[in-house]
Amino acid sequence: MSTVSVSRPTFSPIHRLGALVLDRVESVGDFSLFAIGVLGQLVSGRPRRRVLLETMYVVGVGSIPVVVVTGVFIGMVLAVQGYDSFHHLGMETRIGSVINVSLVKELGPVLAATMLAGRVGSAMAAELGTMRVTQQIDAIRALGANPVGQLVVPRFPGLLPVDSRFDHRGRHRRDCRWLAVFDAGPGRQQPLLLGPQPPLL
Repeated sequence: MSTVSVSRPTFSPIHRLGALVLDRVESVGDFSLFAIGVLGQLVSGRPRRRVLLETMYVVGVGSIPVVVVTGVFIGMVLAVQGYDSFHHLGMETRIGSVINVSLVKELGPVLAATMLAGRVGSAMAAELGTMRVTQQIDAIRALGANPVGQLVVPRFPGLLPVDSRFDHRGRHRRDCRWLAVFDAGPGRQQPLLLGPQPPLL
């Protein structure tokens, strides 16, 4: 009884590299088309008010506890770790200024953006994934509506004003509370950051 040998295709490293590059280019192209479609419908259409307000509430109000707790713990860690170094130099009073600059102005916005991206992005991805599994997106498409215009476009404008406003108000309030509670006024901050300043009069 004769056996028939089947030749298996062999893929060289060049073929695998080409397939990887094509896959990445296809992903970038799909995302670009998706972004262009969202921006086009955002300009031509009008988002639904209910979904817009709901998105602004979830992104803004719902993310405040996470951002505040993260900022508090990061600030405490910086204070504890930096105290020894400043103590050896006799500059314990400057630790507040350093934390104010490093956390409130530099590290705080990065942490806030990371927390918002992780929390809000995962929540929206889980919601859209559930709708995909339960065939709700197919139902929207079967009714003749565009799923992007119904699910993505109303949420997109709710993210931008809340994120920028949240970051601005967060900086302003933390600066004001720092100045009031810790007496970190301009007389303490400016000589360290900008050098001795001449009097105004």
